[in-house]
Amino acid sequence: MTLEQLLDYSDAIKVQIKKLNYHKNDVRHGFFGLYYSSIYDYYIGNVFFQLAKHIADGQIQFTEKIYSFRAHAQRLYEIQKHPILVQGYKGNLNRNILLNVWTSFETSVSLIFEKIILEDDIPKIILKLNEKIVKAIESVDAIDMSL
Repeated sequence: MTLEQLLDYSDAIKVQIKKLNYHKNDVRHGFFGLYYSSIYDYYIGNVFFQLAKHIADGQIQFTEKIYSFRAHAQRLYEIQKHPILVQGYKGNLNRNILLNVWTSFETSVSLIFEKIILEDDIPKIILKLNEKIVKAIESVDAIDMSL
């Protein structure tokens, strides 16, 4: 997505959040808030990356008033000069958006689960899930890795 598309998308989410008509304790408020925050952080990260490029290209210059900040400012645009830093920064943005949006979803599901399940059933459910996990791990161990 371009910066403009990300900006439009984050603005659309913000508008949607303002229109939510759920009870104030509804988990969907939290979901949309976390989701918006994740998209916004991804957008800001990409804005920063583009800003660093403008600084590196000399399109943005700092005045002598912030000369003491010079060493830190140089680090801003250093990210544009080194392929390893470019790859790492972009990878970090992509990883964070994936993890943060997934966390929004999982948090919502967990909160819903906690509201609908009886407290006495939680240990039984956890035990069954753990048994399934152990079984899945054992089946992975049984796969011949010499292929």
